[in-house]
Amino acid sequence: MSNILIQIKQLVLRRQIVWTAQSESQMAADDLTRDEVIESIVNARSVKSKRSTSQYRRSPSEKVYIISGRTFGGLMIYTKGVIRHDETADKFYVMISAKRSERLS
Repeated sequence: MSNILIQIKQLVLRRQIVWTAQSESQMAADDLTRDEVIESIVNARSVKSKRSTSQYRRSPSEKVYIISGRTFGGLMIYTKGVIRHDETADKFYVMISAKRSERLS
């Protein structure tokens, strides 16, 4: 397991998470709870990354992490997020979280 995935899991388990409006909207549309998203991240075995191209990125080298994992009930969830440092600590910002589907592959 990669060091970055371990770091993300630690942040998630400590509830050092910021849920964006977009992730909240997508979770509601797919009838997902925050706990299900957390379960899927904790159960994930790998993470992919790419350089962020968002106009809202904090630095030119900011990375977006893409995680696919299953809940304890077996539901596959796809999550994208970034690690950012705020005034006090690192946080995992969930940008997108949705049920896994062909359109997300």
